[in-house]
Amino acid sequence: MLRQMFRRVSSVLSVCVLFACGSGGGGEDQPDASASASDASAIQCTQTLEIGHCVDSATGEPCLDFEAPGRMFVPLTGTENVRPIVGPQGSDMFVFAVRAANIHPGTETDPPMVEIKVFYGDEERGGYLSWPIFFAEGDKQTAPQLFTVIFDSPAIEGETMRVTGEVVDPSGNHFCGETSFVCGELIPGDTNPHG
Repeated sequence: MLRQMFRRVSSVLSVCVLFACGSGGGGEDQPDASASASDASAIQCTQTLEIGHCVDSATGEPCLDFEAPGRMFVPLTGTENVRPIVGPQGSDMFVFAVRAANIHPGTETDPPMVEIKVFYGDEERGGYLSWPIFFAEGDKQTAPQLFTVIFDSPAIEGETMRVTGEVVDPSGNHFCGETSFVCGELIPGDTNPHG
């Protein structure tokens, strides 16, 4: 049911582009646009997007607190364990991150659009679509905490999954990336300050 609702919402977002629904972005007054990241896939990817996960540098666990120091981007190369968390509304989530050089970070009211999809085999098992804030990290821009909802929870512990990512920045640049990871053990809700 949640999966059907998410797909319905994603379809509405793709058709109507309701920017005010994004979380972690620049606020309620999101810009008008004529395409979502899914629609933008018809556009040729012009730049490479690196997909990783956000970990706390002190513990190695997923980033849970947006304000906490020590957030660290860890690139996914195909064999890492990514542990899902229990999110604020009780859904299992992965905490992904994306980064690339030359992403125009935009403004609070005109940030880049990010879409992430998680697959188990050919089946789509998770997704994220929003307009997060990007931070400078050396010569790259990083969106560190992308809470990606897992459909049909629980996650498939120990199985290899695939993740794709797309970013369309305010200048119209289109970044794409894809990698795999191993689904780790779920972090229980009582250890998650947002759960």
